[in-house]
Amino acid sequence: WRQSFRNLFFNYKLKIIMSKYTQDEWAVNSASRMEVNSFKGIAIADCSMSQMINTEEKAANAKLIAAAPDLLNACFNAMGICNLSNDADKYVFEQLKAAFDKAVGS
Repeated sequence: WRQSFRNLFFNYKLKIIMSKYTQDEWAVNSASRMEVNSFKGIAIADCSMSQMINTEEKAANAKLIAAAPDLLNACFNAMGICNLSNDADKYVFEQLKAAFDKAVGS
């Protein structure tokens, strides 16, 4: 299982490298609290548009979006330390894999 795991892990690393998201640090715009920009000034998301949610929820959504690249890398790293011969780790690995696939495509 180790070889198949290494292949899977390598394939996931390639997905991060080949991913089409903006490869830069992301941060919430401190002035608006609802916009996410890269450090290079590229607009990533504007959470202020919805009329269906309140300002606090819009700001929380912006924070979550800004953390997405860091969460993706943390997910990948956590997948790498799972022991797939352990049932609890298998369960965690499957959750991480599902989240990773949701972010970069399966």
